Amino acid sequence: IGTLRAAHTDARRSATVIVCRAEPVVVAETRRLVKALGDAHVAIEAVVVNATPAKLDDDGEHSLDTIASLAPSARHFALPSQMPETGADGAAALLDRLTSLPGTSAPAREPTREKRHAQSMVEGHSAAQDLVRQLTIVGGKGGVGKTTVSCALALAAAEAGGRVLLVSTDPAPSIADALAQPIGDEEALVADVRGGELRARQLDATAAFQRFRLEYESRVDELFGTLMPRGADATYDRAIVRDLLALTPPGIDELYALS
Repeated sequence: IGTLRAAHTDARRSATVIVCRAEPVVVAETRRLVKALGDAHVAIEAVVVNATPAKLDDDGEHSLDTIASLAPSARHFALPSQMPETGADGAAALLDRLTSLPGTSAPAREPTREKRHAQSMVEGHSAAQDLVRQLTIVGGKGGVGKTTVSCALALAAAEAGGRVLLVSTDPAPSIADALAQPIGDEEALVADVRGGELRARQLDATAAFQRFRLEYESRVDELFGTLMPRGADATYDRAIVRDLLALTPPGIDELYALS
């Protein structure tokens, strides 16, 4: 967990991208997420406002203004509302429509050596490639488009010549739907990717934590077997130690899967 925390708070190694929508309830939940990340000293690299309509009502305009003020040091992008497209070509088409959010400015950044050759590409592809670090976490409330955005970012990094692994710990698996090919709990090569290599995995966080729990219980039994005299057994003490993981808070399975 300490290694994961160190990676999250090192802006040179990792980037955090928040996906939201210009809707009051989503903005309110995003505000709490941004605060929680700030309290944990996790810097937000970018905010992507998904499904932005061509014409905004008053609530939408207000929501965009609020979003721009949530993480003032981050870059803000907009993805217009469109019919969903699947597969690698669909993600590439999505990036063609990624633009800077009106009223915000992106801080100037010196491109890395790996990114310099992408400067001639359209804004969306270039911006997406620059957002990807050694570890990039895409987060947001349910249904805002995290899977779509993460697939697009992974594809952009792969097309720049990288070797990329896209992993989802979402209990509602949707990477396979977005990429239009079977994706399970083992790495699978994504088809139709040009330039580099993209592999994807729909990690079953619950199953991963259950395997860890069984291993933990086995080690507890082994430890007690080693410590106790022949023919003796501290039954209740053993049971208490074995059941410690039953007290873990919700979400620990996804945290373990990330680790």
